[in-house]
Amino acid sequence: MTPLMETMLILFIMMVIGFAANKAKFITANTNNEISNLVVNITTPALIIASVLGEETKNIQLNVFYLLLTGIIFYAGMILFGNLFIRIFPFFKEDGTIYKFMLIFGNVGYMGYPIFRSLFGESAVFISVLINMPFNILMFSYGVYSFAKAGGKTSSFHWKNLLSPGLVSAVMALVLYFIPMNVPEFIRSPLASIGNTTVPLSMILIGFSLGEIEMKNALKDYKTVIISLVKLIAIPTAVFFIAGLFVEDPKLIELLTINAGLPAASLIVILATQYKVDLEVSTIGVFVSTILSIVTIPMLEQILF
Repeated sequence: MTPLMETMLILFIMMVIGFAANKAKFITANTNNEISNLVVNITTPALIIASVLGEETKNIQLNVFYLLLTGIIFYAGMILFGNLFIRIFPFFKEDGTIYKFMLIFGNVGYMGYPIFRSLFGESAVFISVLINMPFNILMFSYGVYSFAKAGGKTSSFHWKNLLSPGLVSAVMALVLYFIPMNVPEFIRSPLASIGNTTVPLSMILIGFSLGEIEMKNALKDYKTVIISLVKLIAIPTAVFFIAGLFVEDPKLIELLTINAGLPAASLIVILATQYKVDLEVSTIGVFVSTILSIVTIPMLEQILF
């Protein structure tokens, strides 16, 4: 069993625990929301900051500008592809905003960071943070505008929306990387311990959310299944070959490929809820892509690497 397959199996078991907790009523919807806030606002920022404080990250030389530029090009390409796909295949036009965002944005925080950390170590979390720096900026600017328009509302974008805990912690990690100082263990250790809870809590949250969906009905939604397969197989395969033309580091190519093949971001459901865009389609989209990713991510790793 490869390290990635083992990682995905561990994550799957954690999801099953969350699913079982839902069915057994051990966790309520309110509790799930509170845990979600904890993960988004505390444990994930702690994971990001701790990733840059460890010796592993401090001892490697990173071309930060190159990684940031790679992220910008990556998301520019994803946005271009997402828009072209919806235009070329008009039967996706209904609920097109949701399908487009499923193609563009992956579940980096809940699944990406745990996978990268397990595969490549804590330094990979920081590298992923740099590459995905545009994620929060785009989701709370381009995303807010697109979903507001789809919901027939005027965009209520404010610059303060960009100051999400994820983006703030990413900037802090970037600053700390360049500061030549050793952070005391009594600061680093609590951050690392809190950050380590992100993986099990995130998977339990996803498992709980999956328990809210009727699987039979979800898998009958052929549009969502097609979009999910494009997102999970076609896009990362294309990224693998394109990145191979311009990127020399095989680990970075693998990280970019897996990053492109992550399931749809859970933030899509939040934006759909906020702007009254079809909530069922967005929820089923995240559900189907997450379930399929348990198979597709290890499959891609086996075939491409």
